[in-house]
Amino acid sequence: MSHDIQIFPINETFIRIACERNIAEELNNTFKFRPPNYQFTPSFKNKMWDGYIKLFNIMNYSLYKGLLPSLVDFANENEYNIGIDESVFSQPHTEYSDEYLHEFISKLDLSARNKAITPKSYQFDAFKKCVNDSRLVILSPTSSGKSLVIYMTMMFHLKHNPGKVLIVVPTTSLVEQMYNDFEDYAKNIPVKIESVVHRVYSGKEKTTKLPVTISTWQSIYRLKKQWFDDYSAVLLDEAHMGKAECIKGVLEKSLNATTRIGLTGTLTDSKCHSMVLTGLFGPIEKMITTKELMKRNDVSQLDIDILLLKHDDKNCKSHRRSAYHDEVKFLITSKERNKFISSLCGHASGNTLILTNYVNDHAIPLHDMLTKLYPTRKVHLITKSTPTIVREEVRKSLEHESNAIIVATYGVFSTGISINRLHNIIFGSPSKSLIRVLQSIGRLLRLHESKGTAKLYDLMDDLSGETKHQNYSFKHGIERINIYDSESFTYNIHRIDI
Repeated sequence: MSHDIQIFPINETFIRIACERNIAEELNNTFKFRPPNYQFTPSFKNKMWDGYIKLFNIMNYSLYKGLLPSLVDFANENEYNIGIDESVFSQPHTEYSDEYLHEFISKLDLSARNKAITPKSYQFDAFKKCVNDSRLVILSPTSSGKSLVIYMTMMFHLKHNPGKVLIVVPTTSLVEQMYNDFEDYAKNIPVKIESVVHRVYSGKEKTTKLPVTISTWQSIYRLKKQWFDDYSAVLLDEAHMGKAECIKGVLEKSLNATTRIGLTGTLTDSKCHSMVLTGLFGPIEKMITTKELMKRNDVSQLDIDILLLKHDDKNCKSHRRSAYHDEVKFLITSKERNKFISSLCGHASGNTLILTNYVNDHAIPLHDMLTKLYPTRKVHLITKSTPTIVREEVRKSLEHESNAIIVATYGVFSTGISINRLHNIIFGSPSKSLIRVLQSIGRLLRLHESKGTAKLYDLMDDLSGETKHQNYSFKHGIERINIYDSESFTYNIHRIDI
């Protein structure tokens, strides 16, 4: 039988498609997507880009290997005969039994904070998926133990497969945190992590003879393909944060990586984002939800107070029709609003994290105000310019403090950073990002004996006055409430005149 579409292997990243030109044009239209906010990018505005990310290369007829199931669906829907060369599929590997995997884990003699640990059932299931499926995206919320899954998968790969392991994270802080987590897990075995794992970020040597590399994707995505040749496994943590060009820059060059695992707590609603991850890794598998973790008491219970700040008539009239940036500028520089945040820190019990988008106009003034107001308390300022070693020192020190305040930017402290002894978070500046909101909440949910219920204070600003007009910050607050509803989080709304 002749085939309308014939599939051939290229490498572990791409497949080649043989077909007529008219079918190629259809594939080009099927596998192209516009990412969110494409219309605001300079390249689109300057007519240098049409706004589409194209996953099918119409020049050489190649497609991401992970999109093979979608390609088969396309062929079936359009009644095209499709033939797939058997060599497209990776060499068959052993399907490891639960018994064998449990035995392997027991030999790791896992520990955390000097206590022996046993993986939870959902952590074991994720690990089993990683070693048996080898190509997938694991969707599992913050505090579900993704670093433990990565560690177990890494150790399993080193024992059972040739080639090196590349672990990619979004920030330098997470390079250090991941390394420290591995040291913690490995305390009871003779293998020293320093003899296994090399760290790469700005200023660090990129080449190593060690079998494992942890790197930020910014440090390596522009490197030549030869650098990636030795890596047979790539594990991408916090996959939701990766810019398309960074993820593509790493995975498209990892031509020999038969194991490709993406891990994330949240995915955007963008079809393009999901398709890129599926193409480069494999299908998306949901492991467990935050609400299920709460029911199991594997994370802290969450108490959300939405503080609806009702601004006075004068400011409402002045800013009712302001542009977004002007409204935000007013809110973050408002002395009354910052005094309210400072007072809130005084009433909150335990360690408190204030998150904001803005450094010079908000984080620094807030830090100065809090330092003067609470001279006996530790008040930390963490921004992008804070050295990685200082961020890590602050993170570790919080495990031994009970009344500290951290003022930090969302970009640095909303994702990945693990602080068990964190009791409160204050959303200090407006945001509507699904990922940012859920990742920030994730910082709060880690268990610690010093807390029962974790507290989120969500500041929502109302500048409507006596009108029905909804200002930007108010609308963003509504979108955050929709996120809480979708996650089945409970919350209370309190109106406060400011």
